[in-house]
This record gives sequence, structure tokens and C-alpha cells, in this order.
Amino acid sequence: MLTANSLIPRLPPTGNWLNLCLVSRRRKISLFTAGYEGLSLPDFLRQLKAASVEVLFDIRYRPQSRKPGFSKNKLAAACKRRGIRYLHDPKLGTPPDQMAAMKEAGEYTPQIFKRYRRFLLKQVESLQTVVDVASKENTCLLCYERDYSTCHRKIVAEEITLRTGLPVTHLRAEEIVR
Repeated sequence: MLTANSLIPRLPPTGNWLNLCLVSRRRKISLFTAGYEGLSLPDFLRQLKAASVEVLFDIRYRPQSRKPGFSKNKLAAACKRRGIRYLHDPKLGTPPDQMAAMKEAGEYTPQIFKRYRRFLLKQVESLQTVVDVASKENTCLLCYERDYSTCHRKIVAEEITLRTGLPVTHLRAEEIVR
């Protein structure tokens, strides 16, 4: 027999996860990730608008870019002009020591991803903030890499999904990956 309680996912109690799940189910909320590698700023912003993104949550440790328009202040201003709220939290980024290990290995390895997840789970306040935002507004996690499977945003998205039940859509220049 189905009951209200049997419809709620069995997730570990983390913060106010039950209320977040209920809020995100009342209104169709979507969680996205996107990398701007290979995109111009106008193309990137068009992609966000086409996906109905309301909040761009920058999870780069250092929100700087050699690519025009993708550094924090210019990106925030461009988002504001398009009606997209911009947030940044460096505590969700890959810390310098892990970035160095990734560069040495040439890619994110399973060990580096595991190490990043351990780091991320210690960022309790930052993780709760991104969960709260993603549960209430169509949110896109931002980093550089085009392929989400080679980026730490995959781990952040997985942790948000564990806490909210939201599915993740990975936006790419050529396609949408669910």
C-alpha cells in the first residue's frame, strides 16, 4: 500500500531535506550544470535562458577566466542584464592542492574525485546554501570544463540530488545530457 511516507525518498537526514524535497516538488524545479569551455559569453547566456535558468551558481575556487566575460564581476553583470541571479562560493571549488594533483594526473581520477567529495562534505554551510538555492529556483552550477564527467561540478550536483531528489541536466554546447 502506498502512503505519503512511502513516496518520500529514504535519504540520510541532512539539514531540512524533507522540506526541500517538498518545495521542489510543488513547483517544477530543475538543477543544471554547465561548463563554458568553447562558448562565447552570448552563446553561454542564451543556453542558460533557453533552459530557464534563474540562478547561475559559480562553484569555481577562483572565479577568474582568460576567456572574455567569464570572470566574476563581468559574468555577474551580464547575468543581471539577462535576469539571471549570479552567486559564487569558492568553498565549493576545487582547492589548490587538489587542482595541482589533477593537473599532474592530466585529468580528474577516481581518487581525486573521492578526495574532492571528502573535502566538499566538510563544507557544510556552503553545501547547505547551494542545496537551499537549488531547491527553490532553477539553478545551474558553473565551472569551466565542457564535459561534466571531468569536472568537480558532477560531485556537487550528485550531493544536491542526494539531498533534494532533483534530477540533474548537464548543459553542453552541442547537447543536453541527463
